[in-house]
Formats: sequence, structure tokens, C-alpha cells
Amino acid sequence: MEKGFLKAKEIAEKYAGVTKNSSFDDIVKSIKTECPQKDISVCETDYISRPIKLFNKESRYIDALKEDRPNVAKKAFELKSSQLGVAAETSGEKACYIIALLDKKAADKSTFERDKENVTKRYLYEKQETFLADWQNDISRHMEIYTKFQ
Repeated sequence: MEKGFLKAKEIAEKYAGVTKNSSFDDIVKSIKTECPQKDISVCETDYISRPIKLFNKESRYIDALKEDRPNVAKKAFELKSSQLGVAAETSGEKACYIIALLDKKAADKSTFERDKENVTKRYLYEKQETFLADWQNDISRHMEIYTKFQ
């Protein structure tokens, strides 16, 4: 499985990086020609929101993919309009995605103003959670526990 995943990632990076002048459909056709035995699906998503951190891991469910794919969402936010990118998901079902960013939409500021307090609380909670986890790991590394048996 790991070998197949690495090969898929290699092929995706090859086509996403080299073919700047090709259309997305041409790239898909080229990949299907190179790997005829594989099932390659193409889908279009709606606008993607930034990944959020839940229970110490990034999370972003994408309806079109019917899965939680935080790396796809992260990569989409790194791209510029009409740029291609590759996102690899290693948790759950491993998959590799070639992303073509068609459009970016600015965030709705009125929504942010409405949810500002909750967003701030969530951000502070995440910072506290990260700090405490790092602190606990640091203490565990530098501490020896002695038990005394009588």
C-alpha cells in the first residue's frame, strides 16, 4: 500500500509541476494513459473553508470528496488562482490529489465580526492546549520517577 501511495504522489507531482500550459482535463487524460489500471476520479468542490483544529488534529470535511481532508484544504489556501498543487492525505484512506484552484473568495467580514468572540476563545484554547502538551512532554523528558517499595 505504501509503495502504491508513493508512486501516486510521484506521478501527481510530475504532472502538476511540469505541465503548466496543459489544461486540467489534459493532465487527467495523461495520468489515465500512464496508469490505465487505476481508478482516477475527478470532482469539483464548492468553496473550501480553512481547516480547523479539533482534538489536537487538523480537520476539514469536504463534501465533494465525502471525507475529512485537511491537507487538501491547506494546499488550496497556499495556491494562487489557476495554479496547480498536490496534496497527500496520509491519515485514514491514503490518497493523493492534484488541485487546480479556479477562484478565491474573500472571507465575509460580517460573519467574522459576529463570530469573533467564539473564534478568539477557540484560538486561545488551542494555544493553551498546545502549550500544555509541549510542557508536559518537556517535563516527561527531563524527569525521573522513583518509586519506593517497602
